[in-house]
Amino acid sequence: PCMALSVNMEPLYEPNGPIPLSMKDMIESFHLEEISKTNVSMWACIIELASRVAQGGGPNDCIALGLYVVFVIAFTALDMFFLVIAALQQRLRVWEEANDSMRYFSALAVSHVLKKLSMMD
Repeated sequence: PCMALSVNMEPLYEPNGPIPLSMKDMIESFHLEEISKTNVSMWACIIELASRVAQGGGPNDCIALGLYVVFVIAFTALDMFFLVIAALQQRLRVWEEANDSMRYFSALAVSHVLKKLSMMD
C-alpha cells in the first residue's frame, strides 16, 4: 500500500488529551480505529480516479488524476531513470574527462529537479 491511515486514540484521553477518561467506553463503542483504518495502493487510486473522470466526474477529479499521474508517478519514475543515468555517468567517469570548453549533460542535476517536482515527500 502506498497510502495508509490509522488512528491512535490513546493520546486523546486525559491526562494528555482533552477527552475525559469517563467517556472512553462510549468513544470506543464507535470503533473509530477500525472504521478509519485503511490501506490504498497507487494502482487502485489511479483506477478509481480514472473511473470517476470517465463517468463525468467534476473538475477536482480531473485535476487529482492529472496531479497524481504526472507529479507522483511520472516524475518519480523519471527521477529514478535519471539516477540510473547519473550512476552510469559516474561509473564511466564522464566528469573527469570534462574540461571548460566541453559541456556535459548532468543527469544528477535533472534528477535533483525531478525530485523536487515529484510529490513523494
